[in-house]
Amino acid sequence: MGRVAILKIGHGNFQQGFEVSLEIKEDRGQSLVEIEGKLPANTDIENLYQSWQQSFYRVTGIYRKIYRNGESWDIDESIATNIANSDLVTDCWQKVQRLEANMQSWLQPSADINWQKIRERLAQELARNSQEIRLIIKARKEELWKLPWHLWDLLSDYPDVGIGYSTNEHYTLPLIETTHNKVRILAVFGDSKNIDLTEDLQAINDLKNTEPVFLHQPNSRELIQKLRDNEGWDIFFFAGHSQSETNAGRIYLSERESLTNDQFKNALTEAISKGLKIAIFNSCDGLKLAQRLADLHIPVVIVMQEIVPDLVAQSFLKEFLTEYNSGQPLYTAVRKAQARLEEFTDYPGATWLPLIFQNPTVIPPKWNDFLSVTSDQLTPQSSKVVPFQQSKPQWYRLVQVVLNSLAIATLIIGVRCLGILQPLELYAYDRLMQLCPGEGKPDPRILVVTIDNSDIKYQEQEGMKHKSSLESLSDRALNKLLDELEKLNPTTIGLDIYRPAGFAPALSSRLQEDEGFFVICKAHSVENNQDFYGTPPPQEKEIPKQRWGFSDVLLDQDKVVRRHLLSMISESTDPCDTEYSLSSLLALHYLSQKQDMTAKLTSKGEWQLKNLILKRLNNHSSGYQKLDDRGYQILLNYRSYSSPKTVANSISLQKVLEEGIPSTLVKRVQQPIILIGTIARGEKYDDFFDTPYGEEIPGVFLQAQMVSQIISAVLDERPLLWWWSNWVEVLWIWGASMVGGILVIFTTHGSCLVLNVTGSLIGILAICLVLFTHGGWIPLIPPALALVITTIITYKIIRN
Repeated sequence: MGRVAILKIGHGNFQQGFEVSLEIKEDRGQSLVEIEGKLPANTDIENLYQSWQQSFYRVTGIYRKIYRNGESWDIDESIATNIANSDLVTDCWQKVQRLEANMQSWLQPSADINWQKIRERLAQELARNSQEIRLIIKARKEELWKLPWHLWDLLSDYPDVGIGYSTNEHYTLPLIETTHNKVRILAVFGDSKNIDLTEDLQAINDLKNTEPVFLHQPNSRELIQKLRDNEGWDIFFFAGHSQSETNAGRIYLSERESLTNDQFKNALTEAISKGLKIAIFNSCDGLKLAQRLADLHIPVVIVMQEIVPDLVAQSFLKEFLTEYNSGQPLYTAVRKAQARLEEFTDYPGATWLPLIFQNPTVIPPKWNDFLSVTSDQLTPQSSKVVPFQQSKPQWYRLVQVVLNSLAIATLIIGVRCLGILQPLELYAYDRLMQLCPGEGKPDPRILVVTIDNSDIKYQEQEGMKHKSSLESLSDRALNKLLDELEKLNPTTIGLDIYRPAGFAPALSSRLQEDEGFFVICKAHSVENNQDFYGTPPPQEKEIPKQRWGFSDVLLDQDKVVRRHLLSMISESTDPCDTEYSLSSLLALHYLSQKQDMTAKLTSKGEWQLKNLILKRLNNHSSGYQKLDDRGYQILLNYRSYSSPKTVANSISLQKVLEEGIPSTLVKRVQQPIILIGTIARGEKYDDFFDTPYGEEIPGVFLQAQMVSQIISAVLDERPLLWWWSNWVEVLWIWGASMVGGILVIFTTHGSCLVLNVTGSLIGILAICLVLFTHGGWIPLIPPALALVITTIITYKIIRN
């Protein structure tokens, strides 16, 4: 099976070097390897080529009429007789030698190790497959096409390996069936002033198994009509005068008439659709002709890149057609014909002139492929330019992808179930939480009264003595605070400050009568610390037991609070002998007062408030795969305005005691839930917790977050966080894995594959983020890993 080596020359220039890659492909489409590297800078080569070009123009201009900018140059025959041995030829040879030496040096190993790898891999392919490989230089810069790539030292031992050129864009042609028993050639002989076209005509007439149609200096209408012949053409041939202009090539049909590519491109497109496979322009300066024909996606174009002497053009055509007609591959026939041009020593650099431009998605036809039946050799390498495609049928490759992706997805799911991915998934959870849009405003139903270090000092200055040095709120200050808060007609008050020693008798009597006043304690069982015995609430005779709430929060391994503990069964010896958290009690009391609503248990043992189910976490819930799921836990959907601390309105203790409740706050907050807690820093009072936002918040604001989550979900239909069932998550991860394998099969090139995989990862992130904003926490890390790993493994399997 034949192979093609494609050297892709990308971004860059001669001053800084070029990005390059080498891709080795099977003729049936399987891509075997792609290596990226960098071709070093070569600041001299452009000037060396231009210097040779100018010298070559002076030499060849003596021997034939040439066209430049629509004008013809006629040559004095007396000069022509003596010029061959002049200094012009010697000078031109010197410039050829300098350019050849520079070209060979440029392509030698460089400091870029990947360029060395490109050279080594190409050398290996040439050694193994020199009879069945061809080399394509794929670039957009015209200056790169003109260089004598056949001088590359790697090709010196392989005279049968031809070189073609291609632009960066290509289009896969549909399969065209050939029903001719002879090769159909449309041969056009244009303006022949000062040149002899009889040798070209004779070379075509000598071909076997052909059906040539000759047009001698036709007008444009005749040419276009012939190109559209219903039977189609296999080869289009032109001999005469031509030239490259700024944006097109031009052929001269006669001294009176000429055509640019654009003026007969529709006829050429129609001919290509009917089976035209090769266009040969045995005329001068044909680079623009080739470039514009390549844009029409013709399989093969052969042109002369510069002015071409008559004898050189005649010799090349005869040698090429002889080799090609005898059964040689097209690339080999061109290379042999090029090599034989060295006999024209009066034209230094003549071997550089012929160029092949090829659509790389089509295998160049051999002569016999034009005849009789559908040719496998003309089968496009894919229906959609798929370089990784194998010779196996499409269904086989898809089955392979399904099995590979299933195995990889199973492995990732297994690793996930062991909890190995949990830290990464929780990290991703935090990033999603941060990317979610903030709330429009703080929760207007909650007010937080804060006590910081200055508030504690203020109480001491005002003679409001504390029972203990650990207390941040004295009885006198609390009593006065409650007097001021009555102006807001609060529905519920939660004291987020430990008071194991209780309250003064008068205050205790007041609080005992206030059914909306709740206090906290700390459980021993949550801490899992044998040296910690919990913090008790005030005595039951002061505050009834049903108004005790535990303050315990659940910390993940990284000390971040992502879960909300609603209730738990405490140990009999626990001093904090209560079933419910403070946040649960405050929310439930508020809802019972405002909506006459109570919590119920479903048949599955889940909390239900009105129509809302509070989905309980278990030890395998989304990113949590190794979770202590004791107690009734739900995910905490933080409410963030500009910060998680802005969950609710807040006011300092000192401000309330000195100035009372501001009228603006009275208007904003009516019958609220009021939380009283410390935000002081220090060894005695420090009560701060890490959040997914990368920010610490005081415990009282964390309690406010938890209370707000419940009442907002019930009253505002703000979403609680949910997650998929295990089976849906399995399908999601497997689906992402499948995408990775499918991308490998249907992506054109390695660089495109990277872009497609990147786009797919962005798509997964976008889906996760959109669902997260609506309360859905779905896997992000596992499908991303599945996609990337499947892509890499499938890529390696197909390439090997």
